[in-house]
Amino acid sequence: MQANLFYDFRHEVVITIMVTLFIGTMTWPFRKVKDFATGVKKTFDNIHSELVMQRTNCLTTLQNKSDDQIKVLEKVSGTLESIHTSQAEMSGYLRGMNR
Repeated sequence: MQANLFYDFRHEVVITIMVTLFIGTMTWPFRKVKDFATGVKKTFDNIHSELVMQRTNCLTTLQNKSDDQIKVLEKVSGTLESIHTSQAEMSGYLRGMNR
């Protein structure tokens, strides 16, 4: 009975197999493009996460070193102020000598 059933619908089975193969053949390039796009997206996601990590590390380093930089800038400012004061005293002294 089953062999007879297959024999009766053999054209439909062959047509179904041919349509399935045709659809598979037509969608194959689209699947390849989709796989390629997925790979590119993963690559960009990895690059993005690495850049975020580098930026975070850089900001953390700057934040940790900012206190030391402020101390150094205060010393430089004090030194420049004393140089300016010494220069003003020296200028006054030299003016007094010329008179």
